[in-house]
Amino acid sequence: MEYTYQCEHPDNIIDNRELIEEHRAAVPTGHVGQFNPCRKYYQALMDAKILACITVRYGGEIVGYELAILDESHHNPGTLIAAIDCIYVKPEHRPNAGRRLMRVMDDYLQSIGVNEVHHQVMVSGRDFGPVLERQGYSKHAVVYCKTLN
Repeated sequence: MEYTYQCEHPDNIIDNRELIEEHRAAVPTGHVGQFNPCRKYYQALMDAKILACITVRYGGEIVGYELAILDESHHNPGTLIAAIDCIYVKPEHRPNAGRRLMRVMDDYLQSIGVNEVHHQVMVSGRDFGPVLERQGYSKHAVVYCKTLN
């Protein structure tokens, strides 16, 4: 069997409870809230045509996905930016399917005119920075978070 990559509606991911549960379990502790995708939010992004969703399938089953939210830079009008919302590939299909998924997403985003892709990486859990660097990404900013009760 081989891997196939395609644009899909995010409902195909949200409705896949087993995959969502696996992704939730993989999210490092300290994450704000539980990983529980909101269909209404993703539908609004789809309706606004600012969400890209690429899946990777193996034997017809979704084994990974990557979502990107598109926006025009408010600092540089005319510059289209994609913020990677989430990426997940089942562990048994890493690293090959995951690396290829990122290349497919980057190629797709470039084909629709995106100028920059931003990945926000959580510092707790697995260090994803080296994976991104091998894909041609470089550290651009550091994000600090504070939970307000």
